[in-house]
Amino acid sequence: IAAAATDDQRRFVGDLGADETVDYRSDLAAGLRSLRPEGVDAAVHLAGDGMGLAAACRPGGRLASTVGLTAEQVGRDDLTVTAVMANPATSTLDRLAAAVADGTVRVPIQRTYSLQGAPQAFADFEAGTLGKLAVTID
Repeated sequence: IAAAATDDQRRFVGDLGADETVDYRSDLAAGLRSLRPEGVDAAVHLAGDGMGLAAACRPGGRLASTVGLTAEQVGRDDLTVTAVMANPATSTLDRLAAAVADGTVRVPIQRTYSLQGAPQAFADFEAGTLGKLAVTID
């Protein structure tokens, strides 16, 4: 299940493997509960309503947050909350590169910019984009 609001977003996450979507502009927890009344087993919080995701998790479930949501903020002792922090160690980057190379992890790059185009890349990112933006260094 992925959060998506527009037809383009639904197609995008569907291409990445989502079978169902909920509209993140409305009550996220209610949308998820309409699909899984007992709650979801696990959720990944990449942006937006982390508390809504936590509310949609079943007792004993798990929530991983890349934006710093903590167990203390969630306030549930029946939910395991893990803050995921970047680890740019060589071994981690090697595992990620191998996963991309063998197709285990897909990185949908929508647009590539030269280093001189980095300000435009940041502007485009801020405006919102589906997929990743990449800056090349020659």
